Amino acid sequence: MHKTHRLYTPLLLAGALLLLVCCATPAAAADQDQCEADLSHMPARSGKNRYPNATRMLAATGAGDYGWNNYFSKPSWSRVDPGLWRACERLDDVARYCFIRNSDTTDTVGACVPKSCDAAAIMALNTTFVVDMMDLPSESFSHGTLFADCSEAETSLPVGGILVVTFIGLLVLLVVLAGILEALMHMRPQWFDRDYQGPEYAPIHRSRDDSTSSTGSQYEYDVDYERAQPEDVIGINEVTAAKSAKELRESQPFYIKLLLAFAPMYNFERLMSVPPGNQHLRPLNFLRVLSISMVILGHSFYFWTSIGVTDIESVESFVKSIGFQPLIALTYSVDQFLMLGGLLVAYLFLKTAATSRVNFMTWFMYYFHRVFRLTPAMMMALLVWWQVAPYLGSGPFWPYQQSNILEQCDNYWFSNLLYINNLYPEKIGKSCFGWGWYLAVDMQYYVITPIFLIVYMKHRLAGALLVAVLLFAVWTLCVVLAAVYHLSANHFFDALGHGEFLNANSTYGDYQNLIYFEPWSRAGPYFIGILLAFYLDAKQDRVRMSRTVRYVGYTVSIALLVFISLMTYTEVNYGWGTVADVLNVAYTRSAWCAAMAFLFLAAISGYAKWFRQFASLYVWVPLARLTYAAYLYHPIMYTLYYGTQEVIPMITPIVNFNAFFGFWVLSFTVSFINYLLLEKPMMNLETLLLSIGKKKR
Repeated sequence: MHKTHRLYTPLLLAGALLLLVCCATPAAAADQDQCEADLSHMPARSGKNRYPNATRMLAATGAGDYGWNNYFSKPSWSRVDPGLWRACERLDDVARYCFIRNSDTTDTVGACVPKSCDAAAIMALNTTFVVDMMDLPSESFSHGTLFADCSEAETSLPVGGILVVTFIGLLVLLVVLAGILEALMHMRPQWFDRDYQGPEYAPIHRSRDDSTSSTGSQYEYDVDYERAQPEDVIGINEVTAAKSAKELRESQPFYIKLLLAFAPMYNFERLMSVPPGNQHLRPLNFLRVLSISMVILGHSFYFWTSIGVTDIESVESFVKSIGFQPLIALTYSVDQFLMLGGLLVAYLFLKTAATSRVNFMTWFMYYFHRVFRLTPAMMMALLVWWQVAPYLGSGPFWPYQQSNILEQCDNYWFSNLLYINNLYPEKIGKSCFGWGWYLAVDMQYYVITPIFLIVYMKHRLAGALLVAVLLFAVWTLCVVLAAVYHLSANHFFDALGHGEFLNANSTYGDYQNLIYFEPWSRAGPYFIGILLAFYLDAKQDRVRMSRTVRYVGYTVSIALLVFISLMTYTEVNYGWGTVADVLNVAYTRSAWCAAMAFLFLAAISGYAKWFRQFASLYVWVPLARLTYAAYLYHPIMYTLYYGTQEVIPMITPIVNFNAFFGFWVLSFTVSFINYLLLEKPMMNLETLLLSIGKKKR
C-alpha cells in the first residue's frame, strides 16, 4: 500500500501542474487578446467603437518632451518623458499607467494604456502595433523591442508601519500625560509633597518702599535666588517650603519619575538652557549648526538627481560657473562633524579623567552612554524611513523609490543597528538608510578612540605621535588608492562639465566605495580633532598666540578655505591630471578641517573677538542640540519631495535654494518634535537608571 502511494504521488503532482499550466495559458492569451483589441480602438479612426476616454488617455501619454534620469538604465542616464501621470490616474476605471521603454535606445515614455493591458501583454504585442495605436514618439520607437513596467506603489501601511505609528502615538500620549502631571506639580505641589507648608514660607527678601499712599505702606516680596535658583522655582511667585522643584521630582515614586522623563516643559527648558562650564567652547555650537546647514544645502542639489533633470545643457553650464564651485565644497561638512567629534570626545574625556579615577565603570559608561544616546533616535528614523515613508508617496516614479527602500531595508536594516552599514553591504547604494554611513563611521572612530586616550594619559608625547603617525598613514593610503584606481573626488561634477553626464554615476561609484564611505580613508579630520584636543589639554586651555601668529593663521586659513572652494572651477572646465586628482583625494579634506580648526581654536582661546562673539550667540545653543535629528530626518523629506514629482522639474539655483530654506526649517521643526518625544526623554531615562544603580551601590 505504501509503495502504491509513493508511485502515484509524483504522478498526481505532475498532473496538477499540467492542469494549472493548461488553465493559465488561455487566461494569459485572453488578456493579451483583450489588450490588443482595446488598443486597436484607441485611434480616432475607430469612430463609434473608440475606446472610452481614449482622447484623454492619449493626451496623458508622453509625447517625447524628454528629461533625463537613471531609474530605467542604472548606472547610466536615459531620456524619460513621464507624460501626465495624474491625468491617467483619474481614469483609473478604464486606464492603467505604464512606462514603455525602447530596449535599444533606452528612451522611455509614460503611457496611459487600456485597463486590460499589463506589462506582459504589452511586451507580447507587435512593437509597431503598440507604437501606432498609442501614438508613441516615432523617432524613439521606430525600431527595437518594447519593455513595459506597470508597477504601482503600495499605499496601505504594513503591520510594521502600523506598529511604528502606534509607538509614535504612545510617545505623544506619554508627553501629554507628563505635561499634565508637570502642570499639576507646579500648581498644586502639596498634592505631591506631604511636607508642604504653603507659599508663605518661601525664602524672600522683604523691602519697605519709603513712599506711601492712601492704602498705607507698600511691601515688595521677591524670591531669594541665592537660596532658591530660578530653575528650582515652582510656579511664578511661590516656592515650596519643603522641597525645590528638583527635590520634588526626585522624591516621587519610580513610576512617576518614569513619566516625568517625558515632561515637555522640563525638556523644553533643558533644550533652551545654557549648560554650565566649558563656556569657552560655545563657538563650537555654531560649527555644528553651520555643518548641518551645509549638509542640508548640499543634499538639496544631490537629491535633485533622484528625479532627474530636464535640460542637460543648462545644468552643464551651471556646473561650469564659478558660482557653483562652493557648492561642491559643501561635502566637507561631514568632515567638519568628524573633526568636531574627535575634538569633543577626547577633550571632554580628558577633563573628566583629570578630576576622577578612570576604571572599568568609566569605560563601560563611555560606551553605554554613546549607544544609549544615539541608537534610539537613529532606529526610530530608520523605522520611519523603512515602514512608513514608502507608503506616503505617489507619482510615476514613486514605485521605484518604494521598491528600492523596501528591498534595501528588508535585507540590510540590521547593519545600521550594528553601526557597520558603511562596510556591509559592500556597495553603499544597496544599504538601508544610506546617509547613516556617517553615523557608522563616527561610531567606529568612537570605539577605537580609547586607545589613543590611554596612550596619551600614560605619556602625552607618545599619544600625540601615535595619532600623527596614523594621520600620515591615512594620507598615504588615499594617495595609493587614488593613483591605482584613477579616482577623482569630484568626478560626478567633472563629468557634468565635460558633457559626460550620461555615464557620470558609473565611475563616481569607485570613489564613493573606496574613499568616501570607508573609515580608514576618512579618518584624517577625526585625527586632527583629537590632536587639537591634546593640544588644549597640554596647554590647560590657556593658549597664547602672538599677533603675528594670529594674523598669519587667519590669512592662511581663510585663503585655504577660499582656494579649496573655488579650485574645482579648473577641473570642470579644463580637466585635471593624475597628480592633481591624487592630491585632491588625499589631502583636501584634512586641509579644509585644519583651516577650520585654527579659526575655532582662536575663538575658543579668546581671540578673533568679532567671530567669537558671533559664534557664541545664544541662538546656536538650542539649534546645536537639534542637529542630530535634523541630520536623520532631512533626507526622508527630500526623498518624499523629489520622489513624488509627477514631471521631471526644471532645476535652477533659485529652486534649490528655496528648497534648502524650506527644508532647513522643516528639518529643525521635526528635530524639535523628536527632541521632546524621544531624544531628551531617553537622556532622562538614562540618568534615572544610573541613579538607581548608584543608590544600590
